[in-house]
Amino acid sequence: MHFISLGSNNFSACLFFKNNIKKLKKQVKTIRILINEKQLTDNLPRFFQIDSRKGRIPSKHLGAATGSGD
Repeated sequence: MHFISLGSNNFSACLFFKNNIKKLKKQVKTIRILINEKQLTDNLPRFFQIDSRKGRIPSKHLGAATGSGD
């Protein structure tokens, strides 16, 4: 096993950058989650079509002659 001798300034600089990289990765992860949620909410109307006349999701029997008049 090889050990690299670093001066105190170099060692503290490495720790500083390592901690900053961890913080940036965490921020990027949060941003990616928010972007994915935004894309999902943008696509929701396509998945759940709201019947504007009744304010609800259309029934599965739309167009079927049930005689119930819903």
